[in-house]
Amino acid sequence: DFSGHGGVKGGTTLGYRETRELLAAVQAVAQRDDVDPERVGIWGHDMGGYAAISAAAADGRIRAVAVDSVYDSPEAMFATELRRQGSGNLPLVRTLCRWAFRILNFSHRNDPTLAQRVPGMSSVAKLFIQGRDDAALAESTLALFLAAAEPRQQMVVPKSSYAAMTDEEKRDYQKQVVSFFLQHLPPTGEPPK
Repeated sequence: DFSGHGGVKGGTTLGYRETRELLAAVQAVAQRDDVDPERVGIWGHDMGGYAAISAAAADGRIRAVAVDSVYDSPEAMFATELRRQGSGNLPLVRTLCRWAFRILNFSHRNDPTLAQRVPGMSSVAKLFIQGRDDAALAESTLALFLAAAEPRQQMVVPKSSYAAMTDEEKRDYQKQVVSFFLQHLPPTGEPPK
């Protein structure tokens, strides 16, 4: 889990710090002698999807990413969450909250959005998973899919929450994600050196 998620203490930056955490995890995995350090795959949902694409844009060892319900930038996700909670409908509250988010994440003010990064990621296979039940994230996932360089694939699922899927939907989801990784990161049959 990222900081501020699951049982891990701390807060979230909606992807900025989490990308650094993911890059550190990739570095740790690459040190293992049972892993090919030049062929890493990452699956991420929501913020994990943002971190996966951001990390893949920064680290050439990441060769495939599957992202589910991903957003273009942490600031865009923050605005989406404000709207969902009703705060985004109050202009002064929306403005103050977005201003505070920008100040707290000032060091990332010049970070490119994912839409700016994915067109140049032709060395990374990308699977964009779009849940029909979350209009905001379905729209951003589709926009990123359309902006992305090949190789890219799209998968549309009825629900964006894995926990809300039926057993059959979960099996189909797993099958498609595993097939994507096997296609783009096939086992070599040899142990890594």
